[in-house]
Amino acid sequence: MVRRLIYRPWFDAIGAPFVSRVYLPISVGWSAARAADGDPDRFAEASGIEIPQTLLRSILWRHRLAERAYAGARERWERDFFAPVSPTPARLLRTHRLHLLAAANWLGRRSVFLPWARTLPAARWDIPSPEVVEAAHAGRLADPGAAYAPPERIAMHPTHPLRRGAAQVYWMRFASPILGDTAWARVIEPSATRPRQTLIVLHGIFAEPGLWPDRTDPFESLVNAGMRVVRLTAPWHGRRMLASRYSGEPVLALGPAGLLALFHAWIAEVALIINWAQKQGSATVALAGISLGALTAQILATAAHSWPEHLRPQALLLVATTGVLTDIVYGGSLATGTGLADHLDQAGWSAALMDRWSALLEPGPTPVMGPNRVLLLIGEADDLTPMPGGRLLAERWEIPRANLFLRPQGHFSLSLGLAAQPEPIRRLLHLMQA
Repeated sequence: MVRRLIYRPWFDAIGAPFVSRVYLPISVGWSAARAADGDPDRFAEASGIEIPQTLLRSILWRHRLAERAYAGARERWERDFFAPVSPTPARLLRTHRLHLLAAANWLGRRSVFLPWARTLPAARWDIPSPEVVEAAHAGRLADPGAAYAPPERIAMHPTHPLRRGAAQVYWMRFASPILGDTAWARVIEPSATRPRQTLIVLHGIFAEPGLWPDRTDPFESLVNAGMRVVRLTAPWHGRRMLASRYSGEPVLALGPAGLLALFHAWIAEVALIINWAQKQGSATVALAGISLGALTAQILATAAHSWPEHLRPQALLLVATTGVLTDIVYGGSLATGTGLADHLDQAGWSAALMDRWSALLEPGPTPVMGPNRVLLLIGEADDLTPMPGGRLLAERWEIPRANLFLRPQGHFSLSLGLAAQPEPIRRLLHLMQA
């Protein structure tokens, strides 16, 4: 009953303002405390707010304790899971649980900044000017067909697995070919068989994968059908957070420069996972993307026309997406709630200048897998990735009516409701096994 109530547009009417006016500001406070490393002056500089010194010193001291506890738990996790000889299953499970507990305690420290939610910004804005972006990406814009070329093969380093019934869960780390940091992926697959199909799932903005206890994942039902499911962590999210930012903040705070960098890096990393899955024996590799993950996956789906055939995904599921990025930036509820348009204007940007970069920020005219193998799940009440842009993408790509799922939901209830209404996932399974 509770789930049915949550999967309705009223939940989005509360959720979007909460994210922009509460969650993101207190996350700024949290990341400022991290950057301060116990120094009140550094905190004031990073956050822009004033807190009574005695209270602030207590907050920063507790934050340092939580962060150090997490750092120790993460070090133990990496030592055990990447050990030359696997520890016992019981030790791996205990190490994993302690890591998640320490991470949850550390991330939960953001709640202490609730009293200052109205005075903290949604992000520490640092939007490069159009001229700076031009200097960085003009070469890619001049040749969009090569802008998302797949990288050379990079070594993948898997952990020892955790057993989960008839499945096994493990993680992989590898060097990001674009950003140079360590990229992470979580893999779940059947223990007894070698999967012939792999699904790569791309998450939404501000997610913190790998840092919270596993929740119900509707895509993991595909493991029961013999498939492998890979969740690839986006740049600047989860374990890949920058030291002075909250998870995903650069995507918002850097404006177009953040999106250009994220799409460039994440698409290259997906290409590496596709290649890895093929080497593991998967004859079929598909993509699923939610929100920011969908925006990324749909660009890849058209960029892959110039990729080697073995790297081209064979099916695609997009959840809560749009084919018109400026609809999000200048009309979406998250952008409106955070004041993104005003900050873009101050940095010299306009909708017309954004449109100039559409070849790198929006999908091309046709998906590489063909329209019959593309599924779209669109919320009719979605005002974060506004619904008309999703319908326009479906029309432009000529998606069959049977592959278009329209639901009377908003942005958040649409993705959360996928577990209760998994018809698009079942349809994806059918396409992958056909």
